[in-house]
Amino acid sequence: VSGKESYYVIEIIPSENKVVLGTNNDLFTNTVFADNFNFISGEIPNKEMKIKARTRYHQKEMEATLKVVENNSENIKVQVVFDNGVRAITKGQAIVVYDNDTVIGGGTII
Repeated sequence: VSGKESYYVIEIIPSENKVVLGTNNDLFTNTVFADNFNFISGEIPNKEMKIKARTRYHQKEMEATLKVVENNSENIKVQVVFDNGVRAITKGQAIVVYDNDTVIGGGTII
């Protein structure tokens, strides 16, 4: 597909045989959900907490707020809301969260 600006794959929907395209601005988001989250300490916070997070290995750690949205015996699911938009968060990749220089935990982006 050609146009005045570059287009990027925003989403793939196999069940509908669709590929959704968008502009660079469409790649930015503030909110991400992750499941199979593992808190290294084993302690699961019962309230929101300010953290730093990254969704790519070489990415700078970014300020965010973490909240546990599901906690059952099979899965812990969290919501991370970044203070500023993050480019190209990708489903299936890892998110790692920090308290200063200490890794708090991580999970799989959904």
